[in-house]
Amino acid sequence: MKLRIYILISLALFTACNKNLNTVPQNSLTADQIRTSNDVKALLFGAYSQMQSPGAFGEAFILTPDLLASDSQVVFIGTFQDYQAVQHKTIKADNIIAQNAWGVGYSIINLCNTIIDKIDLVDAGDRQATKGKRCL
Repeated sequence: MKLRIYILISLALFTACNKNLNTVPQNSLTADQIRTSNDVKALLFGAYSQMQSPGAFGEAFILTPDLLASDSQVVFIGTFQDYQAVQHKTIKADNIIAQNAWGVGYSIINLCNTIIDKIDLVDAGDRQATKGKRCL
């Protein structure tokens, strides 16, 4: 009985599938794939959307400076260890609040740089408005 189980397990582990595992991600774009005015506008909307995330201008942007600046007026009472570390000023490199602030920030900067690079694709009537909005 054990021999049959070992055979079944080994067959399951050592058989390969024939699917192509090198697929292109469907939820990301390269700069070469941006070809129209609507593509550039979609990037602009995506940049604004990312600015609403907790790591950018959401909760961490508002709460973190208060926790850092005050020793006695603002007290974090909760179970999130990362915010407690901010309050006690014992932030480590793997703190998710710090990682999100930098990661989301640079992601937004990357989107804005792509928008600036592709501004010539925007229709002439919309170009001035898009130029003004690109400087978030």
